[in-house]
Amino acid sequence: MSRIARYEFIGDWRVFTLLLALELISAIVFLPLLIGSIPILIVYLLLTIIKIEEEIESPNEFIAGYKVGRFRK
Repeated sequence: MSRIARYEFIGDWRVFTLLLALELISAIVFLPLLIGSIPILIVYLLLTIIKIEEEIESPNEFIAGYKVGRFRK
C-alpha cells in the first residue's frame, strides 16, 4: 500500500488575513512592528496546518483521477 500525505489549513482565514494586513501596514509605517508580526504570522500558519496521511491501493489511479479533477475542491 502506498501513502499519500496532504496538508490542510484549518485556521480562520480572517485571522490570517488580519495578521497579513498588520504585517504589510507595519512594513510601510512602523518597521519595529514588522519584526514582531512576521513570527506571529508564521507561528499561526504552522499551528493551523495539519498533515493528513491516507493509504491507497493504486497510486496510478489516484494520480490519473487527480489530473482529471476528480479529487480537487
